[in-house]
Amino acid sequence: MKIMREEQEADYLKQVYEAVAKRGGSFVGQGGRERFEISATRGKPVLHGGKLVISPGARFLQYSPEGRATLTANATEVEMSAAALADDQLNVQVQLRDVTVQTDDMPSPREGFVRSFVVPATVSSEALKARGANYFSSSEAIPFENRLALKREVLKIGNAVVSELHARASFVVSCLILVIVGCYLGMMFKSGNFLSAFALSVMPALLCIALIVAGQHTACNIPYRVASTFRNPLNLGIGLIWSGNVAALVLAAVLGIRMQRQ
Repeated sequence: MKIMREEQEADYLKQVYEAVAKRGGSFVGQGGRERFEISATRGKPVLHGGKLVISPGARFLQYSPEGRATLTANATEVEMSAAALADDQLNVQVQLRDVTVQTDDMPSPREGFVRSFVVPATVSSEALKARGANYFSSSEAIPFENRLALKREVLKIGNAVVSELHARASFVVSCLILVIVGCYLGMMFKSGNFLSAFALSVMPALLCIALIVAGQHTACNIPYRVASTFRNPLNLGIGLIWSGNVAALVLAAVLGIRMQRQ
């Protein structure tokens, strides 16, 4: 789910922010066999737009699996972003601007420098699922647009389940009513045009099917922005689902009364 992926990304960046924001603090991350470290030398970290920015001064170090520093970079600005991958992993990208890179050779000034690492997520997807939909739809830590999208999906799925149950029940009932209507029409046209009797008996069936399908679509028609004045269309959809049976039942009653008079 998109919200859980974004929560994993935000949680990782928050941990980096809390570690770097401390006086003299730094964050050490493990990307595969390599290790990296980020610290704020003069600048302050800021979380904005799903990214962590350290400015106007930061340091980035990269270590080999043996623990030897293979790269040291002093940058005017460091920008870190995280993208959730499968299996509770994150693709972390560190972008350094106006940077001096120190390797085994001489220092090398550059305008920009990028490093990417695949790291384990700080919070697992199972732990996020255990929080439940109510947490994500009400927590102030979740962006408002994401909470709206989640609320819409919950309503849509709930309406789809309820409307499907009513649609199946309505279809079963309609079969019984349509058999009664067909019997009456068969007796009325027993010596007449059988094609006309068949055409007349098909019309109520088509009406029932059309209204059942229309009712299901109506029940699931949830706007993208669920406003405070929003009215759930579930009741209207259920009404449409059963309205075909009501019309067929009225037709069966009319035909039955007419047959008795004859």
